[in-house]
Amino acid sequence: MSEPVRCLSVRQPYAWAICAGVKDVENRGWTTKYRGRIAIHAGLYDGDIVEIYREVPELHDLPEVFTFGQIIGFADLVDVVQYSDDLADNPWAGGPYCWLLENAQLLKEPVPSRGRQSLYRLPEEVSRQLEQAEIAPLTEGDREWCEILHEAASGDFDEEEAFEDE
Repeated sequence: MSEPVRCLSVRQPYAWAICAGVKDVENRGWTTKYRGRIAIHAGLYDGDIVEIYREVPELHDLPEVFTFGQIIGFADLVDVVQYSDDLADNPWAGGPYCWLLENAQLLKEPVPSRGRQSLYRLPEEVSRQLEQAEIAPLTEGDREWCEILHEAASGDFDEEEAFEDE
């Protein structure tokens, strides 16, 4: 029997941004000694998405990529560092602890699972499901939407620039 998969619950749209390979830092108020592959659970809270839609109504046409209350992908937790000036150019870094992520993957089909606080071990049954799960290829359009969402969430969104090709 293999080791249970570790999992981290993250709010949308940030969970999707991590799994799409765009968000490479997750900010936490605590650290961990664990390094390795983690599952990314999209939490149930939808307030961040609602706020983005309120600010930018055009984003209501987003593809149905945001699922809640499910594991949507994986990333490798390669390090945890305290926020410093070295991270100032990374728009995702805010600290106090910056979890550095690499090798993100989005699942083709999300796996239902309850979220929890902290970095937690998944039940054996869910870990087995994840071992069989298929990875979804990302399109360039997926990455563009992720960048637009980040800009909207951070207040740097330029509506004319984002939709100039439409």
